[in-house]
Amino acid sequence: LQLYAKWNALVVVTLTDTTTTFNGNAQNVTATYTVAGATANALPEGTNVTYTYKLGENSVANATNVGTYTVNAAVQLPNGYVLDENASDLEATLTIKASSNYDLTVSVNYDARGYYVTSNTLSTSILEVTCGVGTGTIVLDETTFTVGSNEYNYTFTPNDTNYASKRGTVTIIVRATVTFELNGGTSASIDAQYVESGEKATEPTDPTRTNYEFEGWYVGDVAYNFNTPVTEDITLTAHWAEVYTITYNLDGGTVNGTNRTTYSRLTETFELINPVKSGYEFAGWTGTNLNQATETVVIEKGSTGNRSYTATWTAHTNSIIFNENGGEEVANISNVAYNTLLSTIEFPTPVRANYEFAGWYANEGLTENVPERMPDGDLQLYAKWNALVVVTLTDTNATYDETEKTINVTYKVAGETVQQLPAGSTITYKYGNETVDSVTEVGTYVVTATINLVDGYVLDGNSV
Repeated sequence: LQLYAKWNALVVVTLTDTTTTFNGNAQNVTATYTVAGATANALPEGTNVTYTYKLGENSVANATNVGTYTVNAAVQLPNGYVLDENASDLEATLTIKASSNYDLTVSVNYDARGYYVTSNTLSTSILEVTCGVGTGTIVLDETTFTVGSNEYNYTFTPNDTNYASKRGTVTIIVRATVTFELNGGTSASIDAQYVESGEKATEPTDPTRTNYEFEGWYVGDVAYNFNTPVTEDITLTAHWAEVYTITYNLDGGTVNGTNRTTYSRLTETFELINPVKSGYEFAGWTGTNLNQATETVVIEKGSTGNRSYTATWTAHTNSIIFNENGGEEVANISNVAYNTLLSTIEFPTPVRANYEFAGWYANEGLTENVPERMPDGDLQLYAKWNALVVVTLTDTNATYDETEKTINVTYKVAGETVQQLPAGSTITYKYGNETVDSVTEVGTYVVTATINLVDGYVLDGNSV
């Protein structure tokens, strides 16, 4: 009996712990095979191998995403082969690491002014990130920015955990911030300026503040020079000089021009314009810091405080000159101050033979009265005279002859005998109780006369 031995080739299957990188596809551990003691590249034809995967405590269909998997294999061999269970290891660990194989572009998303950040301000919102595997988080290593063009390190971590973080650098141009502190002032147009390192800030329109004059922009106590290149953040503070008032009492005077009514310690040295006043000589200013009337008042730059000045005056003095118009000479009056109330001055009363003084007048025609107050200049006055008129009625005897009889009358005007009264004058007679011009009857009559003289003549009552 011939017998023949049958052999099943021993097959050894070994799963090896494997670390790989995510590639988007299902992955597996490395498997090695030995068939009948010889290393094989593959299991015998007809072999069926089934893999199972667990991610943590959870079973999964395959190993696709990043993670650490426990992989088990179940091997069914064809006839003639048998698994060498003592030599096989059908469990291994598969670790899939995140991939860094993706496109990443990081740039600075500058705005129209060419900046987004200022020094000492950390912000990644200015960074524009383009990533081939979707969105993620970018973190800068630095906690502050520096004025100028500098490189900054970053770490980008994709939101997709299958992909690893990437490191890189990005160049960021940081502009210096020039801040304007108005210090109580107001302005509708002054905003912060953002200046590239080495460039200059632009001087803004001056702000305003009620009752103050703008002095300039300062850094601390030092006036800022806008020609200075900017290399760091700066705050410029408005400095102000208080504005003071100057009030004037011109006491009726006027100024040819305009005197300042306000000033500050910044105002350049100036001199007050002296006023003028008709009929007066300016005698000086009195007021702030003046011990006496002072004609020249200078306010120096750097002065402070409200001020008040009053103009003082010396009236012009002139003479009153009398034209006696034929009367005896009288003395003129000198040193009469302008605007003096002339009713307070005692004028002389001239005399003239056969005339009565009728007052002083301000023109030769004797139509203008003496002014109420002394003018600015000599005052010429003219005497007005009324000629004295003497009317004499003489007792008269007449014989009745049936004709009209009248009283005898003679006239003297200014000492001269005349035939009749001045033209325009009238005389009315009264014979007894009758007002008639003449009588015809026998009798003795008491005759009285009523006389009305024209202007320029006056009855000499002492000589009638």
